Amino acid sequence: MAEGILKKMVVNMDIKVLSAGTSAIDGVAPATNGVAVAKENGIDISGLRSSYLYEEMMTEADLVLVMAEEHLEYIKRMYPKYYDKAYLLTRFGREHDKNLIEVDVYDPYGGEIDEYRETFEHIRNEVERLFPLIIKDKEEK
Repeated sequence: MAEGILKKMVVNMDIKVLSAGTSAIDGVAPATNGVAVAKENGIDISGLRSSYLYEEMMTEADLVLVMAEEHLEYIKRMYPKYYDKAYLLTRFGREHDKNLIEVDVYDPYGGEIDEYRETFEHIRNEVERLFPLIIKDKEEK
């Protein structure tokens, strides 16, 4: 869902958006409830397929946003030289906010549609919050 949300926001911009998982199997279609919730919000993710997080992706990425602290730990362990590119989605742009409690994005996989709706809203709110930061970073490069 995060890939679909961000791709819709960067359409007609020179920004490449990919998603990958630390324990994903390549080529799996998105969950039916995820597709349905994205569609309710005008986003078609039905053609997306899962991908494992490969080192080549880390090499090419300017920014890696992860959904959970465990994903950061995975990157630190498996791809330590790229760790400085990785941020928890809810922490990006708030690195100096001492009052912010680290918040993982809930993974609704296999859950009810309302769980997908909550997660979609959480992701969309975070992506909308950090979008100006992404654009600013892109313009500075």
